[in-house]
Order: sequence, then structure tokens, then C-alpha cells
Amino acid sequence: MNAQSITNALHGVWYEHYGLPHCPTHNDRLPSLSPANRNDERLLVYCYAGCSFRKIIQTLIRIGYLGKQAYSHMFSFSKQFCSEDKKQNRKLIKQRDFKAKPTY
Repeated sequence: MNAQSITNALHGVWYEHYGLPHCPTHNDRLPSLSPANRNDERLLVYCYAGCSFRKIIQTLIRIGYLGKQAYSHMFSFSKQFCSEDKKQNRKLIKQRDFKAKPTY
């Protein structure tokens, strides 16, 4: 399923290159999900309310809009768009930088 199909299934509005439906992960009054197709045919989803990519994909699989095999073969797990993973990455970077500093 591509971004436009997901947008239509979630009763959102499709613009030229991206959609704007309600996020299925949380209750929102205004549409906050932005699905788009990448050039390499992978799905990119971003929730302006802060839901992580992982939770959005898990919810789409749970409600039947995506198959489990699609997750592993077709979708990009893009950490730059995962708010929860950003926090974890920052923590790992700080730990790595701390370990890399020379001791005098």
C-alpha cells in the first residue's frame, strides 16, 4: 500500500506528493499524519504530534492497512523521523562522545 492509498483509507486529503490524514496511533482532532512515497518506493510517514514511525507502522499493520511482510521489505525505518528514536540516538551519541574524549 502506498502513501496515497493510506491517506484515502484514513479519510485524509491527498496533495500532489503527500497526504494529510488523522494519525491512527493517537486521538487527534486535526489531521497530523503526513505520509509520502520516497523515490525508492519506500513509505515515509511523519506525525506532527510526535508519534514514532515504529508505532505508526505497527498501528497500520494492526488495523489491516499494511501487511507484516511489507514492513520488512518495503518500508524505510528512517530514524530521523522517529521522535522516540531521536532521544535514544542523542543518548547514544553523548555516550559515544564521552567515551571518545581523551583523558589527561
